[in-house]
Amino acid sequence: MHDPFYCAIVRSAKDEAERTAILSNYFTIPLSSKDPETLCVVEGSNGAAIWKKPALFEGTTHVKEAFQKNLYATLGNDGAATYTAISKAMYERVPATLSRAWYLSILAVKPEAQGRGMAARLLQPTLASADQQNRLCYLETFNSKSLPFYRRMGFNHATECYEPLLGRTYWIMWREPQAY
Repeated sequence: MHDPFYCAIVRSAKDEAERTAILSNYFTIPLSSKDPETLCVVEGSNGAAIWKKPALFEGTTHVKEAFQKNLYATLGNDGAATYTAISKAMYERVPATLSRAWYLSILAVKPEAQGRGMAARLLQPTLASADQQNRLCYLETFNSKSLPFYRRMGFNHATECYEPLLGRTYWIMWREPQAY
């Protein structure tokens, strides 16, 4: 709810209730995706980890077009344009060595469920799978308080970046495959 990226894409919401509704609808897009590149790990209604694999399949253009259509329908023109601009700017800062890495797009745990190991449980299955397939993983975070957690999960490399549209510092963190 307080992530600068998500605040920016719903800045046109009239009030907190509308903002919450828009974000709830937004998160259903990847959770209901038919995209073979999307991996979702969900723990009830309390948390989710949503990963994007690099393009492993041909012919997913229709999936990407459906995503864009859903994005505009959910966020409106202003929100979708903001999403696109920020995502493009951040993507351009991702090191080329991570072009084939698995990307942790979203890790979210409800506040009342935090502090009980849920975030680690949400990440573990995909990290284990990435390790088995000898794949790098990476993420971006605006939350400096999350850096120690991600380091404990093996994301031991970090680059500090600045996102000009938001006027905020963020970190790209990546994880080498672990011996399995």
